Amino acid sequence: MTISAVRQPQGIPAGGQFAPTSHTEPRFTLEPHSTADLAARAAAATPALMRQRAVLEEQLILVGNRQRALSCAAAAHHVLQQHSDAATLVFTVKDDRLTMLASVLDSSGRFLPAHRTGDWADTVMAEVRQERAVDLTGLEGVEAAGAFLRVDVAAVVTAAQPYTTPV
Repeated sequence: MTISAVRQPQGIPAGGQFAPTSHTEPRFTLEPHSTADLAARAAAATPALMRQRAVLEEQLILVGNRQRALSCAAAAHHVLQQHSDAATLVFTVKDDRLTMLASVLDSSGRFLPAHRTGDWADTVMAEVRQERAVDLTGLEGVEAAGAFLRVDVAAVVTAAQPYTTPV
């Protein structure tokens, strides 16, 4: 491969390091469109584009809700592997983010032995850490309680069951 760069002789103040090379101008020109024509095309396309945008925004909301539901269900799954009788997960919340799995409760409200950090607790947190607490409260079985977020295990697992992969 040969690279042809014409170097500018040292001491010449104009042109920088490389000298310009001669070339011919392109042989085409762009046809100017009138602004009225452009405005008419934009006005004609706007209603269809607005409808398409509304559909896409609605789909984005649905996908976000599905993602949050699956995150909660995955977290519940990891807890159920350790405690098959788990009914409620309690997370601490700071600045609208889940920070720690505070406790795991059975259906009677008794605390189950659970580590707040390490191994499976970290796996549980990895499932929900990226979600904002306020967004999770819109899900079935998830409620805010002061600086805590309570997740009903059965409700979030049931809500995530009918999920099928879009084609």
